[in-house]
Amino acid sequence: MSVSVFAQSQYTPDAAEAKNILDKTAQALQKNTGIKAVFSLTVDNSQTNEKQAIDGTLWLKDNKFKLVVSDMETYYNGKTQWVYMPDDEEVTISTPDAEELEEINPTAIISSYKKGYKLKKDNDKTIDGKAAFVVCIYPDDRTKPYHRIEIIVEKISYNILSINTYGKNGTNTLIKIKKYEKDLNLADTLFNFDTKKYPKIEIIDLR
Repeated sequence: MSVSVFAQSQYTPDAAEAKNILDKTAQALQKNTGIKAVFSLTVDNSQTNEKQAIDGTLWLKDNKFKLVVSDMETYYNGKTQWVYMPDDEEVTISTPDAEELEEINPTAIISSYKKGYKLKKDNDKTIDGKAAFVVCIYPDDRTKPYHRIEIIVEKISYNILSINTYGKNGTNTLIKIKKYEKDLNLADTLFNFDTKKYPKIEIIDLR
């Protein structure tokens, strides 16, 4: 679906309602002392009919996160990012910008939708017995690799139930939350990778 169809949506009541839902979703994330989300990630290529699925776990606190999927662990303490590959015994250290974080952290779009995106509220749904809002986000930047992101949010709690990214190349990525825990009082140290614990590890420092 073309982004231009909703070129004026940010000025409509529909878009205002979508923004209000995302605002409350962002507030629910930001005011929390720590969130743990177990999720499934499915990559579906409509051109080749190939589908891949993996499970992962995400920890969140303020602007920090730790993400574990398959054979990779990503740590971000609000400034520095570590990407650890256990099988290769290497870690890459960098200072990512907002766009890079958006590509790694599946919830980063919740804090960046206010600028550079058109919003549209879609029809409500019931997901696994939970009443939910459906919000679609369309990037103004035509160089983005996707043309739409669909976010499904539970009505009562404003917890994210799923995030579906529709790629321009026919590859869609669905993140579905399987288990959600909040108010965990996570320690800040959880979001740092301690290279001293891995004396044989190869360090690739890109800072």
